[in-house]
Amino acid sequence: MIGMELIARRLSISHKDATIALTGIYADTGGFVHDTVCEDDFRVASYLLKNGAEIKLVNNFLKSLKEKYQLSLFHDIMNTLVWQNIKGHQIIFSYYSMEKQAGGLAEVVEEIFNIENPDAIFGVFHFEKPDSTVIIARSQKNIIDLNEILKPFGGGGHAKAASALVKKEKGRVVFAGLLKHLEDHLEHAVTAAQIMIKKVFTINENWSLLEASRFLEDVDLSGAPVLNDNNELVGMLTLRDIMKGRKNNQMNSPVKGFMKMKLITCPPDATMREIEDLMFINSIGHLPVLDHGSLIGIITRADLLVFLQRK
Repeated sequence: MIGMELIARRLSISHKDATIALTGIYADTGGFVHDTVCEDDFRVASYLLKNGAEIKLVNNFLKSLKEKYQLSLFHDIMNTLVWQNIKGHQIIFSYYSMEKQAGGLAEVVEEIFNIENPDAIFGVFHFEKPDSTVIIARSQKNIIDLNEILKPFGGGGHAKAASALVKKEKGRVVFAGLLKHLEDHLEHAVTAAQIMIKKVFTINENWSLLEASRFLEDVDLSGAPVLNDNNELVGMLTLRDIMKGRKNNQMNSPVKGFMKMKLITCPPDATMREIEDLMFINSIGHLPVLDHGSLIGIITRADLLVFLQRK
């Protein structure tokens, strides 16, 4: 972080530069509330305040879409957003050319990011006067490290919030370079094959509910895939399904009469975003992973939540 280098070398800067730098820190940290905020952010902010950074001006720069041009810009960008899947990541891009520099662009990008909920967003703004291009980026994945991604463009910040300023370069050239850099260097998104449980406990459709209940208790599971005698996946059985049989005194009835036959599954190359959508939209706690029709693994809601906490 440049601010830490200034502190280490005990260099002073003008109050104007200090204010601009502090505005960048406030924007990149969401006012010091993002989960990537670290102790150095506060140290640098304190250093900038000692060098004359003006909080009043910072607040003026960071007004959230209160200016007319911000609202206009917001609507223009929303109508021209480009979604692209890069190595399994759903990323939004926006390119916008302006006559001159304007403040509050980070808030516009942040607002779009919050509304659209992509894995990452890159807003590229080209200014004719002066001839320069700004990249403003936000991410919600640790694997999309914006600080590293924007380094070749002379930028930086945090893993999930960063920006870059490229001078005397055509905006479209910068945009194309950013796209190629992401395609060349971005890591592949995590897939079902990487987080699924490979040892899958299964139930036979001809077992009684009582047998299935005892089996789930023995393996400490709340549900399991159901197979027929040909080892083909034919359904899912959960403790909730078993409870229906218990209430009707039908615990000796076969599993196939109570299992869910409408199967929600995913392939091994399904991304975490796709898995998350499948599980939450369909309100299921177990997602079988199929490879050409064969059951090769399973993902539970607990597995997904553990991953999301690490994300």
